[in-house]
Amino acid sequence: MLTHPTNPRIAIDGDHARLTSIVEAQHVLTADRDTHALLKNLYAVDLVRDGERWVVCRIRIDNVWYTGTPAAIFGGQN
Repeated sequence: MLTHPTNPRIAIDGDHARLTSIVEAQHVLTADRDTHALLKNLYAVDLVRDGERWVVCRIRIDNVWYTGTPAAIFGGQN
């Protein structure tokens, strides 16, 4: 899978933060290069501060569009 996050936005409120981004992901089966899918998703990630690091506590992914076959993502039959 090859991903391209774009347009990241971060809002910090004390020990909580929210990251939003648009992510394009290209999925290609290694066993069958003709089976592929291209997706554009909106990501919303809630984070909480843990000492000096930020930890993901919730992630929501909404698909905007896709082309190709879902088998490239989930496996199984075409």
